[in-house]
Amino acid sequence: MKKIVTRLLLFLSLVPFTPGAAQLSTGSYVNDCGDVVAPSPAQKNSSGSQKVISPLPTPQACPSSNNLVTQYTAGNCQSGIMFDIVAINTVTINCFEVNLAANAGTYEIYTKTGTHVGFQTTPGAWTLVGSANPVNTVGPNLPSPIPITVNVTIPAGQTAAFYLTSTQPSVCITNYTNGVAVGFVHASDANIQCLEGTGKAYPFAASFQPRRFNGTIYYTACAGPPLPAPSSISGASNVCSGQTGQYICSPVTGNGNVTYSWSVPTGSVVTTGQGNDTMTVTYGSTSGQICVVAMDACDTSSSTCYSVTINPQPVASVSPSSPSFCAGGSIVLTASGGSNYSWSPSTGLSSITSSNPTASPTSTTTYTVSVTNSICIDTQTVTVTVNNPPVISAGLDTAICNGLNTTLSASGGTSYVWSPATGLSNSTISNPVASPTTTTTYTVTGTDANGCSNTDQVTITVNNAQAIANPASTSICSGDSVQISVSGNGVSWSWSPATDLSSTSIQSPYASPTVSTTYTVVVTDANGCTASTTVQVSLNALPNASAGPDVTICLGGNTTLSATGGTSYSWSPATGLSNTGISNPVAAPTATTSYVVTVSSGTCSSTDTVVVSVSPLPTANAGPDQTLCQGSTTPVQLNATGGTSYSWSPSFGLSATNIANPTAQPGTTTTYTVTVTNAAGCTATDIITITVSSPPVANAGPDVTLCIGGSTQLSASGGGTYQWSPATGLSNTSSANPTANPTATTTYTVTVTNAAGCTDTDVITVNVTPGYPLDTPASTDQTCGNLDGTATGGNPLGGTPPYTYSWATTPVQTTQTATGLAQGTYTVFVTDAQGCLVQQTVTVNQVLGIVAGFTATPSVGIAPQLVTFTNTSTGGTTFSWNFGDGNTSTAQNPSNTYNSPGTYTVMLIAYNTPSCSDTAYVTVIIEEKVTVIAPNIFTPNGDGSNDVFSLTLQGAKSAQVIIFNRWGAEIASFDPLTGNWDGRANSGSMVDDGTYYFTISILGFDDKTYTEKGFVQVSKK
Repeated sequence: MKKIVTRLLLFLSLVPFTPGAAQLSTGSYVNDCGDVVAPSPAQKNSSGSQKVISPLPTPQACPSSNNLVTQYTAGNCQSGIMFDIVAINTVTINCFEVNLAANAGTYEIYTKTGTHVGFQTTPGAWTLVGSANPVNTVGPNLPSPIPITVNVTIPAGQTAAFYLTSTQPSVCITNYTNGVAVGFVHASDANIQCLEGTGKAYPFAASFQPRRFNGTIYYTACAGPPLPAPSSISGASNVCSGQTGQYICSPVTGNGNVTYSWSVPTGSVVTTGQGNDTMTVTYGSTSGQICVVAMDACDTSSSTCYSVTINPQPVASVSPSSPSFCAGGSIVLTASGGSNYSWSPSTGLSSITSSNPTASPTSTTTYTVSVTNSICIDTQTVTVTVNNPPVISAGLDTAICNGLNTTLSASGGTSYVWSPATGLSNSTISNPVASPTTTTTYTVTGTDANGCSNTDQVTITVNNAQAIANPASTSICSGDSVQISVSGNGVSWSWSPATDLSSTSIQSPYASPTVSTTYTVVVTDANGCTASTTVQVSLNALPNASAGPDVTICLGGNTTLSATGGTSYSWSPATGLSNTGISNPVAAPTATTSYVVTVSSGTCSSTDTVVVSVSPLPTANAGPDQTLCQGSTTPVQLNATGGTSYSWSPSFGLSATNIANPTAQPGTTTTYTVTVTNAAGCTATDIITITVSSPPVANAGPDVTLCIGGSTQLSASGGGTYQWSPATGLSNTSSANPTANPTATTTYTVTVTNAAGCTDTDVITVNVTPGYPLDTPASTDQTCGNLDGTATGGNPLGGTPPYTYSWATTPVQTTQTATGLAQGTYTVFVTDAQGCLVQQTVTVNQVLGIVAGFTATPSVGIAPQLVTFTNTSTGGTTFSWNFGDGNTSTAQNPSNTYNSPGTYTVMLIAYNTPSCSDTAYVTVIIEEKVTVIAPNIFTPNGDGSNDVFSLTLQGAKSAQVIIFNRWGAEIASFDPLTGNWDGRANSGSMVDDGTYYFTISILGFDDKTYTEKGFVQVSKK
C-alpha cells in the first residue's frame, strides 16, 4: 500500500445555542467551566443565537500530512473534551492542532481502543500519548492553535477514543461546538470520521454533552495495492544439525519502514536478524522450511518459503582408544560412525582413507580421523603411543686379580638374562657374582614392563702383578743417598722400612741410611694385584772437612782461606778466588759470599762452608746545595747521612766539623766536603755548595686615587714572586699586578721574593674618594624604518664639575644626548673633574605601527578545497600573500583553491610604508580523498604469488576489515593499513575454497567514517 497525502478541509454547521433566562437578562452566558462571558456584537444576532466566524487556523508545527479541520467557535471553552475517531482506511494519527482558550498547565492527549461511550471516567483505561505547553496567552475571542504530536495507529474499520485536557483543573482551555448527539459524525473525509463526544472536566470529572472537538487532525493513511511478498530467499539448502547459517530475502518496498518476520523449522532457532532482511539461524535436527513475511505500517505480505534439509551429525569413534606398541612395531586402528574417513597426519599410516589403516609411527603420534555422513562431519582423535626400548646398563667394565671375584649389576629393565654363564653364580638375576679365570665379556638382555627389550655388555679383565729389583744391592758413602728402583707392571709401591727413604710410595725413592739396610718393596698393579722383592744398601765412612772460620772484609779488600781434613780440595764458587784446587786460596769477592770446600779421602768426600762478608762502603750524602741571602743573620742547616761518624772540611763558617748536622754561615760562596765512616770502618765522601746571594729590591709603585666603587691595577716589580697584604679588595694576592677596588683608603704591602728565596717589601696607598649618582635618563623611540631614536644621560647628582660624557656607540658620541639611534640599549660613561667615572644604561624602543594577522576557512579539508582568507591586520595599507602552493595575491581578503593533498604554510606581509611591515603565518592541511582498491580473488597456496588478500587505501587515518563466510559468521579480521589476510580463520586453520564477504570501516583524515562491502574468492589451486 501507499500513503495518501491529499489535504481535506471540512466545515461543519453548528446547532444554535439558546441561553437561559438568567443569561439573557445579563446579556452574557455561562460556559461549561463556570465562566461568565459577554458575547461581542460579532458573536450574537438579534435573536440571541450565536453567529459563527470560522477562519481556518494555519498549522504551525504539525508534520505535513493528511489533515481534517473541524469548525470551531470562539467564546466556547471546556476544561477537557472526549471524542472518537473512526478509521475508514488504516491511519496513523500524527498530530493535533488544538484551539486553546487559556494559557494554563500542560496540555495532554490520552487515547484508548474503542469508543469512549460518552461516559468513560476510568483513568486506568487511558494512555497518555502526547503533551505540549502553551506559548501564547489568549482568550476565547482570540483562539491560537498549538501542536500536540502523537503516534496512534487505527486499523481500518476500528475506532479510537481521545481525551484532550490540561493538568490545570477547572481552567477553560479549548473551544468546542455544541453537538447533535454523542457519536454523531460531525467531520469526515475519505479516511477518517470525527464523532461528537463529551466535555469532561479535568481529570475525568463532570461531563457535558454532546460536544464537538474544535481543531485540526493530522494523520497518515494507507491505500493502494497490498504489500508484495519477498521474491526470493538465498542461503544454504543442505545443512548439518547444530551448525549456523545465514539467509537473505529480497527487499520489498512498502509504506515507510519495512520489517521482516522469519520462521524456521521446528527445533531451529533464529539467533540474529529477526526483523531484518538478513537472518542467522542455528539448525535443529528436523528439516523443514524457512519462511519470511514483509510488514510495513499498512500491510503484511504473504509468506515466501525456502526448503532446508537438515542432516544428522555423525559421531566419530576409534578403537582401540589407547593403542601402544614397542618401537619398530605397528597396530591396526578401526574408525566407525560414518561412510567416509580421512586420517591426518599421514605419517606412519598405511592409508589415510581407510576405516582401519595400519599405524606404524616411529614416535608417539596423535591421529585425527574425520568421519563424514553425507555433507556433515565429525572428528575424533587417538594417540598411538610408541614405547621406546629400555636403556639397559650392564654396569662399568672392571678388573680383578686372578683368583678373586666381582658382583655384576644390571639396570633399566624388570627381568634379565646373562651370557655366557661361565663363571657366573646365576645368569637370570640383575646382580650375579662373576669369578672368571681369564678376561671375559658378558652380555645382559633386559626387558621392561612394556615387554620391550635391549642389551648391554660388561668386560671383566683378569690381571697378574710383577716385581723385579734393579739393582738388587748397592753401596754409598755415609751421608750420601742412592736411588733404588723396582720394575714390573705396578701402579703403586710400598717400601719398608721407611727409615731414611725419600718416599715409601713411589717406584724409585732415594735411600740415605746411616747404617747398611735391606729394603723390601710391595708392588700393586693397576688391578690391585701385588708382588714383592728386596734391595741391599751398604754404607762407607766420610772424611772430616773444615773450611776455617768466617771472615769480614771491606769492599775492595781480600783474605786467605784455609781448609783441612782430606787429601784433595775443591772450592766453589770460583768468584773472587785465586785458585779453586788448593787448600788456602786468596778470596777477594765484591759481595758477601759463602764458599763451599769439598774435601776428599778415598771414594768419599765431605764439605764445609766459610762466609766471607763484604761490608759495603757508606753512601755519603752531604745534602742538597743551599743558598744564603747576603747579610742574613740566620745560618743554613747542614745534614749529612750515610755513616756513624762524620768529618767536615774546610772548617771556616761551620759551627762544628765532627757532627752530621753543623750550621754554615760563610761570607762567600763555599763548597764543603764531608767524610762518612760506617760501623765496619769503611769510608766515603760527598760535597755541598753554599751560595751567598744578594737580596731583591721591592717596588709597589706610586700611590693612586679612585672613586668609591671604582678599581685600579697595581704593578709591583723587583722579584720573581709576589705576595700582597691585606687581601681586602684585591683580585689576587699572589700576582705582580692585581686589581684593587677597596671601599675605603687602604695601604697594601707587597713582599718580593727572588729566585734564591731572598725577600724585600714595599707599600702603596690606594686613596678612595666618594662617588656620585646620575639622575633618571631619557629617550625617544625609533620610528619604523628610520634611525631617529635618541638617548639622554642623567644629570650628575654629586661629584666635581665639569663632567664629560662618552657613549658606547659607533662612532663614539661625547654629548649628553646621543642621536641617530636604532632600537636597543646604550651605555654612557660620565667622568667628573677628579677623574671619578660612573656609567648608566638607556633603552631606545621602536614604534612599529602595524600588526599582521588573518584566519583561514576551512583550515583542514579534502582536495580540491577552496579556502577563504580573512585579513585581521591592523595598521596595514597594502598586503602580500603567499599561499604555499606557488600561488600569490595582493588582495585584502583573497581565496585560493588547493588541488593537491599536503600541509601548506600561508604567509601574509602587511605594509604601511615600503620599509615598515609585519608578517603572520597560518597552516592549511589538505587531505586525500578516501579510496579503496581491493582484489576479487587470491590464492593462498604458499607458492609466493598472490598468497594474501591485501587492500590499497588512500586518505585513511585508520581502517578495519572483517571477513565473513557464506553463512554470515565472522571468521577473520585485520588492519589493512598494516596487515593482510592469509586465508586463515581466527582458529588458525586454512579456510576452504569459495567466496567470502568482507566489510571495511575507514576513518578518513576528515574524521568521517566510511563503510564499504565486497567479496573475495579464495582459490588454493
